[in-house]
Amino acid sequence: EGRATALAAVKFVKSSNQMRVAFVHNTDNPGLISKAVEAAVHHMEPAAAATFIGKILKEDTALKLEAGSKKIVDYDIPGVEMAQFQQQMQELSEDTFKVHRLYAGKTLKVNLGECAVITNGRKVGPLAPGEELTSNDFELLEKLMMSQYGDKLVQAFHNHLDVNREDISNIALVAGGLLTSRTSAKARQELAYRSDDHSVIKIEPRFPDRPAFDLVAIVDPISRGAQKITPVLLVLQKVLNARIRVFLNPTEKHSDMPNKSYFRVVLEPSLQFNEQGELLPGPRAAFHNIPEQPILTLNYHVPDNWLVEPVKSIYDLDNIKLESIDTGVTSEWELGALLLEGHCFEAGSGNPPRGLQLNLGTRASPNMTDTIVMANLGYFQLKADPGVW
Repeated sequence: EGRATALAAVKFVKSSNQMRVAFVHNTDNPGLISKAVEAAVHHMEPAAAATFIGKILKEDTALKLEAGSKKIVDYDIPGVEMAQFQQQMQELSEDTFKVHRLYAGKTLKVNLGECAVITNGRKVGPLAPGEELTSNDFELLEKLMMSQYGDKLVQAFHNHLDVNREDISNIALVAGGLLTSRTSAKARQELAYRSDDHSVIKIEPRFPDRPAFDLVAIVDPISRGAQKITPVLLVLQKVLNARIRVFLNPTEKHSDMPNKSYFRVVLEPSLQFNEQGELLPGPRAAFHNIPEQPILTLNYHVPDNWLVEPVKSIYDLDNIKLESIDTGVTSEWELGALLLEGHCFEAGSGNPPRGLQLNLGTRASPNMTDTIVMANLGYFQLKADPGVW
């Protein structure tokens, strides 16, 4: 398990520019692999060490090295003299591994032979027998660290320190560890209500024997927010294995009708197909049993960068009077494009590069849409479709 976790860490470090990796050998009898890893960390350049360690930690390769059917000198690592490296391995002192064992036991509180991961002072583990961390786990761990203090530390270092100094990574490690040790001010909120038999709507998870999300909503039942969140909760209940509780929190008195509109969310839990297996045209919203006398307007609420417009309707959607219509009103709407917006400035002067032309496209068609940067705050916008550009 230790080799597999170490290999996953090395693989992720190769693709990350925010993380470095070190190894603490928590074994009573360090073998060839432990000595090779420790010597590579001390005597090779980081890129060469990552390549070499990634090779020898593979399960089949490690077994061959331990059995003697493969030799360390057989590897060809650019910039490394393997015969000299093997000599450096043999010169490693046993005291080095003794210090590692003492550090793991007394400081990290990890028993001999156990495996754990320490990131910025936070311990993950010890891992259970048979449990391994993958590259995806290390990616998630990096995102967690960066979201807490990492991004702020990076910005502060660039503003106030020389990021090219040799010990900058050690400074980041100490600063990150100190910040991580602070207790978080945000605590998990638990809602408990004694008389919840009639005023709380409960929806149990679809699979009670599996881990479930706990979703709690507090709504005024006749508010616009309740109209919007109700269909979202119903979709989440189908998509996620979630336990949902809805607390009703109505306003005591109203001087006017609190809600004068009708709202539907066009959202489906998955793609919909007909009996022949063909993809249906798309999700739809239906309004039933609404007053026929008032003049109604059919409108939409979408993200600001969505360009949506009606493409098919025989009625004026701004002036709908149902009492004069026999068959109801139908319309089709289309998402024409996603608006990509931003601001750009010249690196030297900081002025907007007005008149600068920007092109957006794919590798096959690099100039599908273009725009010109405006003089006002360097603003630009491009029309795009979902996908990779």
